[in-house]
Amino acid sequence: MNAATQHPAAEIEALKKTEDIVFDSKTSSAKQQEMEAHLLELQAEVIVREDQVTQVEKKLEARERALNERQALLEAHIRVAESEKGRAGGDSNSKNEASASKSEAIHHLEAELKRQEAALLQAQEALRERERYIEQCENELAERALNLDAREAELRAASQ
Repeated sequence: MNAATQHPAAEIEALKKTEDIVFDSKTSSAKQQEMEAHLLELQAEVIVREDQVTQVEKKLEARERALNERQALLEAHIRVAESEKGRAGGDSNSKNEASASKSEAIHHLEAELKRQEAALLQAQEALRERERYIEQCENELAERALNLDAREAELRAASQ
């Protein structure tokens, strides 16, 4: 007991040095494992985001097809209105009213098509932004993987 109380600082210092060596090797290994786990999480996130991008692309293609169909319908309505205008004869008042209502309907269709086109362009821009983000994440992931490989090589070289 007397010896322990006389030289506690020397024994504590020796213990600290031993713990530091063990702790440093555990810390670097833990850090490496933590980095690997983080990289795996990032890879999973990239895969999920790629799936999301694919789904958005499919939705955009469906919207584009619907927009093309509506545009074709609008053009057909315009041709019908023009052909009826060309056949105009007889009671011009009722024909003008019919033409005015058709013209108004056509303008509504045009406005709807323009609105949908704007929404489609906005969705396409959002898709491009997501693609840029995914590419950036992939680049960061690759860089971190290279750094992790380099760090692993350093640790192996230091342990040998």
